Amino acid sequence: MICKNPYSLGESHKIVFIEALLSKSNTFTSYTSAHFIPMFVFILVGILSIWIANKYFSERGKILLGTALAVTCSLAVIARIIMTIISGEFSLQEELPLHICRVMALTIPFAMYYKSRKWMGVFYFMILAGTLQANFTPDITYGFPHHSYITYWFLHSLLVVVPIYSIFVYGFRFNIKDLWRAFFVTNIYMIVITVYNLLTNSNYMYTLEKPPVKTILDLFGPWPWYLVVTEFIAVFLFFLLLVPFKFGKRPLHKVN
Repeated sequence: MICKNPYSLGESHKIVFIEALLSKSNTFTSYTSAHFIPMFVFILVGILSIWIANKYFSERGKILLGTALAVTCSLAVIARIIMTIISGEFSLQEELPLHICRVMALTIPFAMYYKSRKWMGVFYFMILAGTLQANFTPDITYGFPHHSYITYWFLHSLLVVVPIYSIFVYGFRFNIKDLWRAFFVTNIYMIVITVYNLLTNSNYMYTLEKPPVKTILDLFGPWPWYLVVTEFIAVFLFFLLLVPFKFGKRPLHKVN
């Protein structure tokens, strides 16, 4: 009778799991079940989180749940970095957490934990005007179970949930000052990252070139015109996102 080593069995399972996360056998196609299912799942997660927090949680519990949602976005960024290192695909030009969504994912847990209305105002406009469209025109090459597919949806879909949670659970309300603060922060970061891109031959935030897959930027002309068009669209969307607060009856939240 041959006794199997339980440790070697466990190691084999880990190897199979990692190989599955690195599998490139499935390519991603937009507007299929691979696109709509994760969107539906995270919409459900958002609705349930808001409902459970308001119905059952204390103020402390609401903060912890909101922070946990935000931290999960951060973990998705970290997981992607780890997996690209394991696969040997990590590069300073592509995988540093310098895309704006990844930067927000790493910093938004602090705003949620400390209930910073000021910074959540910045995140609200940037995420709902930018990250939300990334859910409709995803920049994904490989489908499930590739790690980039999983981390993409955890990052971009859950990141949309967080500012909405802050509105319906924390009671935050945002105004014109938050709008212009978000616009200022976005453009300052874009200038800084463009300089970095030029110095390192990178393309973070796609300021030097469009993404390699089809996205909404393809509708806005060649470089640099798609950047100019994006600026005008951002302002329009920011003001559109301000409209609900103009008609809201609840006062501006005082927490900073």
